[in-house]
Amino acid sequence: MVFSAKIWTEGKTDDADLENALTQSSQNFLINSGQFCVAALRILVHEDIADRFVEELKTRFEMFAVAMGDQMTEQTFLGPVADKTQTGRILSFFAQAKKDNVEF
Repeated sequence: MVFSAKIWTEGKTDDADLENALTQSSQNFLINSGQFCVAALRILVHEDIADRFVEELKTRFEMFAVAMGDQMTEQTFLGPVADKTQTGRILSFFAQAKKDNVEF
């Protein structure tokens, strides 16, 4: 998948395609269920839009929650996690989030 990115200049934060960034970011983390090692570990977001970005990204992740399940049903969009190693990695992210007092 190829998509373009704008470079922010002169401190501008209103010229980014936020909708595209949210779509790419949410799907990047979830689309392959850990079966292909391409998910970003970090997203750089300007502080002026960080709170909005995080809230909207959280909303998209919540929307994907209903897309998980039995891979044999039509409504399932996200399949199983690749293996025990990947499962452990995902669980470690939750453990760290809890230590950091992240609400979910």
